[in-house]
Amino acid sequence: TVDGIAAHMEISINSSEQDITDMLQLMADTGKMIKISGLNVSLGGINAANAPSEVFQAQADMYKFVVEQYLAIVPDSQQYGITVWNPVDMNGNTGGLWTSDYSRKRAFGGFATGLMNGFGSAN
Repeated sequence: TVDGIAAHMEISINSSEQDITDMLQLMADTGKMIKISGLNVSLGGINAANAPSEVFQAQADMYKFVVEQYLAIVPDSQQYGITVWNPVDMNGNTGGLWTSDYSRKRAFGGFATGLMNGFGSAN
């Protein structure tokens, strides 16, 4: 018996928000437990060393969007959680919530805001 579905979400700042919303709705419609596993929001091929501030804000906004949509679309009784693929930037991966020296990134703020906003909504 399959009682849950997980979506390994390696996305970017350029990923389609509509596709993410549609995917979460399709998963929720199954009535099974739903988990986002391995959430990672890349900079869409932009080198972090040369990235303007807007790129890091877009990353934070995408983390916020995914978390808010998960909490808004997936009923409480079906929520199994969200895990982040690599919470710390390392080995060229810049999708983390913290830099390689463990400083919080805007992405951390986006993720946290998504949680706060999402838990304030009624499912």
